[in-house]
Amino acid sequence: MLLLSAMTRGEPALADSFSSLMAEADSLAARGEGLRYDNLVGQFAAATFATPMKDCLRSASNPSSARFDVVAVLDATGRVQSLVVRPETNLAVCISPTIRSSTFPSPPHAPYPVHLDWSFKK
Repeated sequence: MLLLSAMTRGEPALADSFSSLMAEADSLAARGEGLRYDNLVGQFAAATFATPMKDCLRSASNPSSARFDVVAVLDATGRVQSLVVRPETNLAVCISPTIRSSTFPSPPHAPYPVHLDWSFKK
C-alpha cells in the first residue's frame, strides 16, 4: 500500500480508484522521463525501506508472504499526499507509516503517482 486515507477495502468504486491510480503510475513509469524517475524511485525505495521491512518481518507474529502493491501520490517536493495499499497484509500495514512519512525524490510533475510492488521469496 498505507494511508488508507479515503480508500477502504471492499468498496468497488474505491477499488476502481486504486486500479486507476496504479495503471496511471505504471503508464508514467513506462517511458521517457517517467521511466528515469521510476528507476530513481526504485533505488530510493531499496535504500530507504529495506531495514524497516526487515524490522516488520521480525516483529510480526505471523508475517504474511503475500505480494502487495502500494500507490503513493506525491506532491512537487516528493512528499506523500496519499498512500493506498492492496491487499492490506500485516507487513503492508507495518511498513505503511514509514512510506507515508518519507520524502521521495521530487517527481517530474505533481501530483505524481508511484507504484511500489512488494513480493517475498520463500
